[in-house]
Amino acid sequence: SAHQSHAYTDGACLYFSLRGDVERGRRREWYRAAWDAAAQVLIRHGAAISHHHGVGLLRSPYMEEALGSGYPTLVAVKQALDPHGIMNPGKLGLPSPFGTVAH
Repeated sequence: SAHQSHAYTDGACLYFSLRGDVERGRRREWYRAAWDAAAQVLIRHGAAISHHHGVGLLRSPYMEEALGSGYPTLVAVKQALDPHGIMNPGKLGLPSPFGTVAH
């Protein structure tokens, strides 16, 4: 299900609640698959993948594709401001010197 929480002149923010009858051991995989499918639709249609709450770890795997040619700029800004990668490593889908963050 979903509800509209914020309305803007150029669109709205929808919050989704997911429910499925899924085996306990497969819930993480199921949840990630649902978000992967939703993100692909959003990106295909040029929608924002985040809101004023930010991207977080959940949506960080989609940042590069969502930003397209703007992604290298984000990487360059992060590198300039945080050359050692110690501020929020793994966030925003950016490379981290500490390895990959589990999403």
